[in-house]
Amino acid sequence: DDDDDDDDASDCDESAYSVSTLSTHASDLIVRPIVNNRRVEPNGSAMDPVHDAKALPFPALDVKSVLSLSRLELEAFLTAVYRSVAESSPMRSKVNALAYFETLCSNAEAANVLVNSSLASMFVEVLAQSKAPTLRTRLCSILGLLFRHATEIGDELLVNEKTNICETLAEVIEDSNERAKRKAMATLGELLFYVATQSEREVSFDDDADGVKPEEEKEEKS
Repeated sequence: DDDDDDDDASDCDESAYSVSTLSTHASDLIVRPIVNNRRVEPNGSAMDPVHDAKALPFPALDVKSVLSLSRLELEAFLTAVYRSVAESSPMRSKVNALAYFETLCSNAEAANVLVNSSLASMFVEVLAQSKAPTLRTRLCSILGLLFRHATEIGDELLVNEKTNICETLAEVIEDSNERAKRKAMATLGELLFYVATQSEREVSFDDDADGVKPEEEKEEKS
């Protein structure tokens, strides 16, 4: 009987070990991108940004060149990009301009500059107004990359009642086009992840501040 009990205990231990091994994995702790993730967008490669630089109505500057622009030069450049998308130009020209612009969004320094420019809010407005799936998909891809790589996103975009980024993305998620729907989901996921991590940082800072106050009060009393 004792031998049977030992065998049962051994089987239970092995079963528990197997379950714990299967339930978690080291890779679960790795933060993966949501936008352009093939698990979220199985056919995402079909929408990878490919542009014709010669067809652009503005210079096709690389990231380094954009970051070296003066404030006035940057504003003029971003205005030219916006006009190429917002004005009544052919859809192919709009998508070409956005495909180019997307190549600038994966650099962290550039993402911080671009996401906090007025162009980002303008793109959200275009996204809300447009019903063209291709244009919606490209705009969501740009915003998703900016949310992914930026380390600081200002209130002009996050709490702007006029554009309302979350509401706009939620509307695109209802799009019947599968690519636009998945890209909007991924973009909203990146935005929510950013907001969540910022909230964690603020809580951490508050805890640190609370820990300092008693020491300060102690010094004042002494």
